[in-house]
Formats: sequence, structure tokens, C-alpha cells
Amino acid sequence: MMKVDILDIFSGKLTNLRNIMIEGEVIELNYRKTKNDSLIIEGTIFDGTSSMYFSYFDENEPTYKVNDILELKGSAAPNKFNQWELTFNPTKNGVKKVGTKQPKVYDDGSEEHRVELQTFSFMTEKRGAVPVSKYFEVAKALGHKAVAITDVSVAQSFPEAYSASKKHGVKAIFGMTALLAPQTHMVYNNEKRLLTSDIVVFDVETTGLSSRNDHIIELGAAKISNGKVVDRFQKLVKSPKSVNPFIEELTGINDAMLAKSGEDLKSVLEEFNDFVGSSMLAAHNAWFDLHHLEMAYIKANIDVPKLIVIDTLKISRKIHTEGFKNHQLKTLAKKYDIPLHNAHRACDDAEATAWVLIKMIEKLDAVDIRDTEELESFKTDINPLIEFPNEITIWVKNQVGLKNLYNIITDSHIHSLSSMGSPTGSNRPIVSWDLINKYREGLIIGSGSHEGMVFSNALNKPDYVIAEEMEKYDVIEMQPAELARHWWHNERTETDKEEYIIDAWKTVYRIAKEKNKFIVASGHAHFVEIEDALLHNILIYSQLPPKRPHFSRKGKMEFPFGPAPFRTTKEMLESFPYLSKQEVHQIVITNPNLLADRVEELSPIPLDEKEFPKLFTPKIDGIDDKFRELAMKNARKKYGNQLPELVESRLTRELDAIIDNGYAVIYMISRDLVKKSLEDGYLVGSRGSVGSSFAATMTEITEVNPLPPHYVCKECQWNLFFTKTEEVLSGFDLPPSFSALLNSEKYTEEGINYFVETFMENFNITDKDKMVISMKNHNPKVCPQCKKESLIADGHNIQFETFLGFDGDKVPDIDLSASRC
Repeated sequence: MMKVDILDIFSGKLTNLRNIMIEGEVIELNYRKTKNDSLIIEGTIFDGTSSMYFSYFDENEPTYKVNDILELKGSAAPNKFNQWELTFNPTKNGVKKVGTKQPKVYDDGSEEHRVELQTFSFMTEKRGAVPVSKYFEVAKALGHKAVAITDVSVAQSFPEAYSASKKHGVKAIFGMTALLAPQTHMVYNNEKRLLTSDIVVFDVETTGLSSRNDHIIELGAAKISNGKVVDRFQKLVKSPKSVNPFIEELTGINDAMLAKSGEDLKSVLEEFNDFVGSSMLAAHNAWFDLHHLEMAYIKANIDVPKLIVIDTLKISRKIHTEGFKNHQLKTLAKKYDIPLHNAHRACDDAEATAWVLIKMIEKLDAVDIRDTEELESFKTDINPLIEFPNEITIWVKNQVGLKNLYNIITDSHIHSLSSMGSPTGSNRPIVSWDLINKYREGLIIGSGSHEGMVFSNALNKPDYVIAEEMEKYDVIEMQPAELARHWWHNERTETDKEEYIIDAWKTVYRIAKEKNKFIVASGHAHFVEIEDALLHNILIYSQLPPKRPHFSRKGKMEFPFGPAPFRTTKEMLESFPYLSKQEVHQIVITNPNLLADRVEELSPIPLDEKEFPKLFTPKIDGIDDKFRELAMKNARKKYGNQLPELVESRLTRELDAIIDNGYAVIYMISRDLVKKSLEDGYLVGSRGSVGSSFAATMTEITEVNPLPPHYVCKECQWNLFFTKTEEVLSGFDLPPSFSALLNSEKYTEEGINYFVETFMENFNITDKDKMVISMKNHNPKVCPQCKKESLIADGHNIQFETFLGFDGDKVPDIDLSASRC
């Protein structure tokens, strides 16, 4: 019998699914009796490649349990009882326990321990693959003294992290991965020039996105003078790097064309310099073209001239605020009725951009923007949310920093939501440098992961751009190169070789040392065990909606994300082979521990003396008296001016506890919301344990009455409570007529006697037979006191402690379902 991987069963690699064997860990197990008293045993088994549902019949309960290792022999087939899921069906003797999964023994592999400064939990949507508490458990086992929590854009895991920190004795460093909108320019290398001056609009086609590792294969330009395109420039350029299929398909340029018609880079640039003369430049998305051009001068051993470059993309985003679904060149050309032939060929793109710029300069002139200095200042109102964000890391240093982090989170969630760069297409909170600097006190700002601007620049831009970006950060972060492994398997990403990733990190380290920056290494952990990499990739793959095609997704099996487990110190020390042992020790062990030491031990929320979260309620003058008066007024309205002792004692106890603990304002705010919704004609459903609060009932927050089952008259307030029987658990079980309480088929003799005695006590009657006759003659819903048809049954016998605890000091959680408030 052939042993197979579960993944091969699902992938279709196997043509015969009979007489096969699988082996793996039981991760789920259930069994139940069938009609013929045999057992159906069902579960899920995981073998490291995938998991599979199994099902079989047996006379005996299974002798194995969850976490045991099973060997299953049998066949796989669709199961009609489980939505036709492919299910493994073991033969009669085909189930064998071969072992038990042992708890993992963690070994950090080093006497000195590091501190992980980047972890992502379940609270990072469709990225984090473990609960935050798991990081603290593993850190304790490895001997690490602290862990940083850096979920994307949120602080939702902080309370759990705090509890895990206390439990395991590992310091929690609270933080966040923020999505940062890059600073933008209308004009690069600006000096004052009139917009009516001669302008050379240029465009480059390249072998890829990196100006450091890719090469220009075509340089095209169009010269504007006196509001017209007066000259053109176009050259194919020989490249030391082959043109990949994606670029060939995009541009139509291939290696054969370059071999035949391409010219030497140095001669092309010298001719381009002559063409430009003293003109300033312009480009659509100048951030890309400018740095490719600058790096081309460096590669050709030509002094880089001062290149004053206008960015037509940024101008469009500023002046075209309505009626434009995007600001791509083809969109602008269509709007301005400008022909665009051979898109993605440098000369044609440059000429189309030139005519678009001429049109936009006319619009700028209409709002008194006539030179490059005015144009650069014009950017101040540009919405940062239209830029693609990069990741940065924020760590909280002290209590001031914690509050400032919360301010950043609040502001970005309210004012700065954008879908730019979102893998799911949904809005995400974006931060700006203005917001960061406003609340920077008490925070430590890190340069982020391989998804950060520093690394992106190191991969793509000249040194001076990297150095300028580094100035903004307190800490420069470095990471194992394999975290970006998925990039060098994909020609559409920023790089296509592992060596480029390593070279970029080398560049980050070199420039950071030159600038005397504080450097740390982090593992960018999204899960704990390397086996969880599959789950992480499934999460990444699922970021896009189901309708999106496979090729457009990340986390594909053919291009899995680089592994991001919680790395040991030994693993991290081995992740930077291009640095010396002393350098690696400093960034992996010394500096992260120094950063952890700078951070104070904090609680993410204020706690009271019992270590419970402290609630800060609004202060409203007279609210306690108003709350008590409303509750007592409604109680008397329902149960009479002389409240039954049971009602008065329950309500008084609740009111005292609620008011003494400062919760009356919460009740009154909730009451006002309910009242407003009902007045507007929208029903409100109270959910959860608020129904156990009689004070909530009497202040009109909920219709659920938590008192024992009882009758009460809506007219005269006559009432009768049943407190000592389990025969009736809810007022809704009380029959409309008292006679039904004498039904021996429904109630026990003991129960019937209790009902009769309760009525006798209420009516002060000593003759039991007389009372029984009176009950038998009772008309449904008729009050025995006022004789009106106004009798209702109520009460669900719920204890107040369910809602606010034994001392009434539990923070109330009032859940309301309303259509509109």
C-alpha cells in the first residue's frame, strides 16, 4: 500500500485514490452513536502538507485522541454527507495509532538572547497567523526578555499582550506598524524657473523597477517651447541585462532590437545633454524616471548634472480632483483628446506627456501658478492619501508615547482612510509625517521592514535618496534577506535576484553606519513555527476577493512568501552572512536589548487597585439622581406606589451598585439612544446580559424583565410572584388563566400545591378548596383585583450578578441592535 501526502490527494497528482495510506496528527475528533448503536467516528488529520477529513464506522470508541499520530489505510472519495468534501475512508482495520505529538522543546541556540521587535498577530488582518499570547509563550521558552507587538494600524492586541506579559514574565513593548504616505514633490531639485521656459519632457523604458540593478533600454524626450512641442529625441540603449518577457510584452522592446539598434549608454546621455541644454525637465511620475536617469549618469561615469524635474503626475493629482478615475498618462491623454500611439515607448509617452503638460500649465496659470517655486508650494494641499504607502514601525517608550500612539491611531482611522496600495481594495488608515511629528514625543520611529521606504530606496534609488530618507528615523531596521524571497521569483516585482535583496540590505547597513544611525535586526514574525508558513500564505492569498484571478494574487504556492517565523537568536545570527560576527552581534543582540531597556513597562489601559480596567465615564451634573428617579418612577408605575419587597430590594440594590461605581451615566446615555430610536419609529433589540439588570428594564433600555416569573396588572398594579419553584422558569410560561396552573398533566403535585398556596397567601385565604375553585373559574387575562382584562405575565428570573458581577463593579456592556439612532 502506497503512503502519500494529503496535498497530492487534493492536487490531482494521484490517479488512483484507492488502497493508499496517509499519516499525520489528529487535530479534530468527534464521534456519535448511529441508529443501529454503532459509532460514526469523524475527524481531521494533518500531515504537514495539508489536512483532510476522515470518517468511518466502528463498534468501539476510538483509543486515540487529538494530538495523536495516526496511520490511516483506505481510500479517498467525496462525502455526500459533508457537502461532497473529499474524505478519507479507512478500512475496518485501517486505523492505527503510531505515536503522539510531543510538545516542542525550544532552544534559542545562544547563551545571549535577542529581542524580537516586529510581530504580527491575528489582529493584523489576513497576515498574522497566531494569537499574540503565543509570541510571549515562545519568548519565555527561548529566554527572551521582551517582545514588541507591531500589528498593522491597530492596538487591538494590547490587552491580550499585557496579560500574556504578566503571565510569562516577558516585557511587552507596545507598538504598531503604520502605513506611511511618502512625502511628495511637484518639482525635484527645485530652483526658480518660469513655467513658460523651455521644458524637456522625458521618459525611460527600463529592464525593471530598480535604478540600481536595472538599466535604461530606451530614452525618449520632447521639447516644449512657447507652448508647443518643437523637437523630439529617441534612442534605444544597449543593456548588460536581458529584457525579461514581461518588459518585452509591455514595451515591445527585445534583446534583438537592442543588439541591432541600441547605442552605447554614454553616447546616448551625451546626446541627451546636448538636446536638453539649459532647459528644465519634466516626467510623468518623475520619482521613477529621475532616479533611473541619475543612476545612468553614474553607471556611464558622467558627472550627474543638476536635474530640475517637474512631476506631471503630481500636478494632475492636484488640479484634476473630479472626473478622473486615475492619473495614468493614457487617462489624461484621453481627457485632453491627445493621441497616444505606442504606449510604453519612451518617445511616444514623452510627447503625449508634453502636450498634457502644456494643457495643465494653462490651468495653473489660471490659478496664478507661474513658476516652479509657486508650483512646489502648490503641493501643500495635495491629499497624501493618493500616494502608495510604505510601512514604518512605531514603538512606545513611555506613558506619553502610549497616549500619542493612540492619538495617531484615532486620527488616521477617522481622517485618513485610503485604498491606495491595499491588497484587498478596502480602505486602510494612513499616517503622514506631519501626524507622526505632531505626536512623536515618547515614541521611537523605525524604518520598517522590506516593505518600508528605506529598503525600497536601497533596492532602487541612488545613495543620496537613501541617506535623506534615513534622517527621518530614530532606528534603522534590517531583516533576513529570505523574507523577500517571493520577490526574486516574480518578474513583476522590484527585483528578480536574491543577490539584489542582499545588496540592498548591505547598502542600508553601510549608509546607516555612515550616518551613525542606531541599527537593529528584526524577524518580521507573522507566525511561530515554520510549519505555519502554509497558513500564512493562505491568508495572504485570500486578501483579494474571490473573483480576482490566480496570477494577480500573492502567497501563491509557486511563489510563496518568504518565511516569517519567530526566529531564534541562533537563526537570526546566521541571517546576515555579509556582516562580521561583531556587527551581527550588535544588530541582533546588543541593540534590540538596548531598545527594550529604553522602554518602560506599561499597561495599555489604566487599571484600578484590583487590576481591573478603569472606566472614565462622562460627567453630567445630576445624572445619578435622574437615573434613580426614573427607575423608581417606572417601577411604581408598573408595580404600584407600595412596591413589593422583592421589587424594591432588587431595584435598590442595583441602583446603589450602579451609582456607587459611576455607571449611571452609561445607563442614561443608552436609555436616550433607545428612546430616540423608538420615537423615530425604529425598534431596538437589547442583546446579551443587559437583560439581567432590572434597573435597565425600569429605565427603558430593555424590555427583558429579570425578576422571577409573575403576574402583574397593567391597570391596578396587582402582582403575584413565583419564587420557589422550577415548574415555571419564565413569565412567558405562565398561562393566561389561573386554572391552567392546576393541570396535573403539565405540573407535578408539588408544583400545583405551591401555586395554590402562593395564591392563598396573596389573597389572605385559608381555605384551600375555595382557592382552587376560584382559580378554576378565572377568566384568561382578567385581573382578580380590578376585574379588567389587563393581566400580563412577565419575569425571566435572571440574576443581576450576570451583568455587573457580585459587587456591581463590573463595567456594563450594553449591546443594542438598532436600525437607526
